[in-house]
Amino acid sequence: MPSTAQAIIAGVPECPRGSRVIEDYVARVVRTGLTADMATLAVQASRSPRTEVRMMGALCCSHVESGDAAACERRGHATCLEVIRHWLEAGNAGMRRAVCEGLRPWTARSPFREQPALAVALLAPLHRDADESTRLSAAHALADISKKHPALVRAVISGWDIADPRIAAVARHAARHL
Repeated sequence: MPSTAQAIIAGVPECPRGSRVIEDYVARVVRTGLTADMATLAVQASRSPRTEVRMMGALCCSHVESGDAAACERRGHATCLEVIRHWLEAGNAGMRRAVCEGLRPWTARSPFREQPALAVALLAPLHRDADESTRLSAAHALADISKKHPALVRAVISGWDIADPRIAAVARHAARHL
């Protein structure tokens, strides 16, 4: 397993479908403990032209230690949020799903802890995503948020068109703790 950010990024495998290969790669990186600053790795990966590398970066966000949240403080939350929004709008469904999964632990951290509506605003539009795994990943993240902020998630879900069976399924998953 490579030990520098550049080597880790260079070692990201090709992944024609799905994100499981990338998830496994990130898990190996985390197990080695070779990268102390996952936030920096995530930001460097976000600049890559390769979709798989950007996916890896999004998944790295879920492994950032709470002390490393200061990286967003240093860079500015607006900059980090801009990168997250860009990833959420990616043409690759695996990338959008990876960002949803990466955001899940961050919904309990700054700035989302203080502004849960910000996390909900990022995730809620994905209830209409063309990719089922992305929709369900967003629903799981919203369900996590609903544990502490049920009224916020309930209000968002109430505005969805649940006549569409795909959206109804997302709403059921997102509301499972309500």
